[in-house]
Amino acid sequence: MTLPYCRMLASSWGFAYYAVQFGGACFGSNDLERAARLGPSSSCNMGCTGRPSDLEECGGAWANSIYLTAAREQGAARVRACICR
Repeated sequence: MTLPYCRMLASSWGFAYYAVQFGGACFGSNDLERAARLGPSSSCNMGCTGRPSDLEECGGAWANSIYLTAAREQGAARVRACICR
């Protein structure tokens, strides 16, 4: 999984936000409050499985890196640093 691919999937499904967990699990949502309900985490320390040499951050164990899908032209726009799942 890569951030651009997850963003494309979530955007095509009509979601405003996308999240990546554990290096490669992709999620989409329109409800940021629900996605962030457990609060910040320091566990987003895994690289993306699709691009392990890049500096993309793809969550961690039970932690989601959450991004905004509408920022396609600007690359990955981080919404929150890291959110517990």
